[in-house]
Amino acid sequence: MLVPYNFTMPQRGMDANLQKVWIAAVEKEDSLRLKWFRKNMQRLNDISNKEAHRTVPEEVKEKFKKDRIESFQNVIKYPRIKTEDAPPREFRSVQGMF
Repeated sequence: MLVPYNFTMPQRGMDANLQKVWIAAVEKEDSLRLKWFRKNMQRLNDISNKEAHRTVPEEVKEKFKKDRIESFQNVIKYPRIKTEDAPPREFRSVQGMF
């Protein structure tokens, strides 16, 4: 028995009939998605188990690793030179911080 839309409206959210519609839509979408995966299972397995056809040679990897290490070890450093020291603070001003 279908009840009018406003008759069973709860305080918050959706009424039961609208929830049934949404549940049916979600179940239909799930079944269609499962059907698609079952239909394309072999193709998806072939793609996932395919051997990698583009591999990087080991000598290129070693050269890249060596260059990366050298770039961090031989970096030019520009140290800052302090021109003047900060004025010393009085002990009483530090006490107020704690």
